[in-house]
Amino acid sequence: MKMVEKWWASYEVNGWVAYVINEKLKYLKRDLRKWHEECFGDVQQKTNDVVQKINDLDIKDEEEGMEVKKVDERRDLLGNFWRIFRRHDSILHQK
Repeated sequence: MKMVEKWWASYEVNGWVAYVINEKLKYLKRDLRKWHEECFGDVQQKTNDVVQKINDLDIKDEEEGMEVKKVDERRDLLGNFWRIFRRHDSILHQK
């Protein structure tokens, strides 16, 4: 909320009130999209990357067996996958 207030106050637009509000909303939308991209990135791409890493570890496990270190890495990747999935689900729900 503080970021939105800061951004809103920083926009300098001259004109009649409806025009000023309209332009500030456009600027705010642009800044929110930029912030969202920086904070969350491409959620679908992140999901695909994590799934690919998990698949690679599974293939390696079938071929060679899995070390304790790799088991921990796989568990962390699965945790990341579910965190990203919940974030994506939340974004879809909000839309």
